[in-house]
Order: sequence, then structure tokens, then C-alpha cells
Amino acid sequence: MNRNQMTARIDLLMDIQAWSYENDYPYLTPLQLICVTCERVAIMHGLDLLREDSDRFIKLSYTLPDHLEDKIQKISKEIKNSNWTRGEYIYNETTKKHDRKPDYKWNQV
Repeated sequence: MNRNQMTARIDLLMDIQAWSYENDYPYLTPLQLICVTCERVAIMHGLDLLREDSDRFIKLSYTLPDHLEDKIQKISKEIKNSNWTRGEYIYNETTKKHDRKPDYKWNQV
């Protein structure tokens, strides 16, 4: 993968994880989400290697298995069809969960 492919892929995987979290994991199990995290880590390591030589092509140390990649692509299509966007999360001490931060407009007080 080159740098552009890696950044696009990591954005997709982050969207998949955030969407799954907001929708109570309807398609991905916790173990599958761990696999998604493993690929994100492999991409971050690849991006770190590209700092030294930005024109290199990097073969990732981990990629998702085919059956999980199929699920990722299906979820990606569902995300695009729903016009969902990834939000920002804050930790709620009371519920001990991460809550989506409200989308405030600049003119609100």
C-alpha cells in the first residue's frame, strides 16, 4: 500500500468501528472488532515506515481475512447509504461508557 491507500483504509476502518459502536455491534462481534484494530495498528506501523521513504510500497504485516473484509465492505455501503458521519466521543463517568459528543454550532451558547 502507498500512503494515500493507507490513510483511506484507516479512515474506513475507524468509521466501521465507530458505526458499530453506535449501533450496538449489529454486524461485527467483539473479536472481529479486535481484528479491525489489528489492521489499523499494522497500517499505523506502515505509515511510520513511510516517514523515512515516502515513495515506498508497504506490505502490511496484518490484513483482514476475506470473510471479514466482505463484512467490512457491506457495512461501508450501509454507512454511505445512511449518510452517517463519525462523531467525537467523550467518556461519561456516570455510565462508564463513551458517549457521542453533541454537534454544537458556533452560534449556540
